[in-house]
Amino acid sequence: MDCLVDGALSVANHLDRDDDLVRDYIKGVFNEYLKADVGGAHMQVPFNGFILRSQIVQVMPDMRITVTWTGDDPNKVDPRAPYCRYTKLDEITLLCLLDRQVEELDNITFAQPPHQQRFSLGYELTAAGLPKFNLTKLFTRKPPKKGDWPTLSPSPTDTETAAWYDADSRMVRVTPLAKAVNKKLAFGSATGSDEAYIDYVANSAELAMELNDKAYYFKMKPAASISKLGETDIRQLWCAASRPWTTDLVETVDTSATDGIGDKEPDGAPQEDPKNNIRIQAPFDPPARAVASTNVTVTGKPADISAIINSSKQSWFTLDIFPDYKGKPPKWDDGLDPNGYIPIKNNYLFDLIFVIRKSKQGNDQNLAEVVVNLPHSGVTDVEALVDANYNDPRARMLSNQRFVVYINRTTTHIQVRVVPRSAKPRPTIVMNDERTRDLSFRLAEVPIAAGIRPMTETVTVHGKGKQPGFRTKVRWEEKYYTDDMKAFVSVPGGGKGIKELWKVDPVGPDDPGDPGR
Repeated sequence: MDCLVDGALSVANHLDRDDDLVRDYIKGVFNEYLKADVGGAHMQVPFNGFILRSQIVQVMPDMRITVTWTGDDPNKVDPRAPYCRYTKLDEITLLCLLDRQVEELDNITFAQPPHQQRFSLGYELTAAGLPKFNLTKLFTRKPPKKGDWPTLSPSPTDTETAAWYDADSRMVRVTPLAKAVNKKLAFGSATGSDEAYIDYVANSAELAMELNDKAYYFKMKPAASISKLGETDIRQLWCAASRPWTTDLVETVDTSATDGIGDKEPDGAPQEDPKNNIRIQAPFDPPARAVASTNVTVTGKPADISAIINSSKQSWFTLDIFPDYKGKPPKWDDGLDPNGYIPIKNNYLFDLIFVIRKSKQGNDQNLAEVVVNLPHSGVTDVEALVDANYNDPRARMLSNQRFVVYINRTTTHIQVRVVPRSAKPRPTIVMNDERTRDLSFRLAEVPIAAGIRPMTETVTVHGKGKQPGFRTKVRWEEKYYTDDMKAFVSVPGGGKGIKELWKVDPVGPDDPGDPGR
């Protein structure tokens, strides 16, 4: 449930200690539900369970499974179900979820279903081929309160049973059999309160009970040495303490700006009237010609921040871009890889993979974001990578969930920003460990722009020399905060700030086309 709430809100942030009010409120309401008393019992939440993997699950699909707990009183109705759920995972595997500790378990019984029992004429054959019988003692008065009913003693002799079966015709003499069984079962007095079986007329129910196979079962009991514990505590989700959770929407008072947010106020101004709130973009403004933005905004206005133009800081990351179906092309000293091109005029859209990896060891710099600017065909003087009609760009991190991807659309570029996941107005992460080793992301279903001029340019390709194609340049940069968080430094990505790509129309008179098309 904890992970479900985190995933639903997309705020599964276990890296930042700032309080998340919405998530904690939802969990607080769930906690009220879990500890609510319904019919004399709390909500049953799976605590543990068992997996039964056996061919018997397939052979007996209606096998009866009974879970008995210590302290169960047969004379009282327990408001709790003995188990939470049975799930058949496959033909031979069964999963059972329980809401109490194993130490509270008395036994688990697996019993043969009644419809799989059979009628049997005796339990074995004599040397002469005649059946031998063991009759079950029946009761019409004062039967045993628990356990199996005992076997009738003495059992019928071989001479008696010989009259019940004709071996030559292999036929059962039903009438003599029923009368003899009825006579042998009778015991006790017609009056009184002691044990007795009084029925002077042979009948089919009586005979069926004697010829029916026993219902076999397998019972598991914990070892006697296992200590018995108290009743299982009420299950609760973890959330910030000291908050008055309520399910009454009428009386709920919004105290989220001051209550339960830790030892100090968060960065920025406290939340006041929503109409007067100042909303800014974080952590940096988009390009000046931005016409739309998907940037997340934060409440409160931080102190002014300035850019440092001249800085000795160096680049710490490398960038590779390639279609998802191709894989990362190898690097060669004498040119690009023959399969390292990006096809244009495609029948089907593919994803672009952006591999951003830290090239050096850890350091104490405060990484603010990595920005990748993809030129689109809205600009006519530069060879574009993305078609201008890419109206719904979507991106996600490949593996490192400590970062999130924001996208800005400008009149000339699709700007992709990889930012540390944080609730602070200025998200940052120190690069002193492996948390910033890989910032790779995927850009979904990218329409690649066609060339703006005839394919007369050439690029140097490993093993093939000069090859025709379109050169497109992707500009990218790394941004770092200063130690006092009052200024930032912009560093060209990879040292040069430009990633050059090779676009090709792979369909020619002697070329069947790119396999990705």
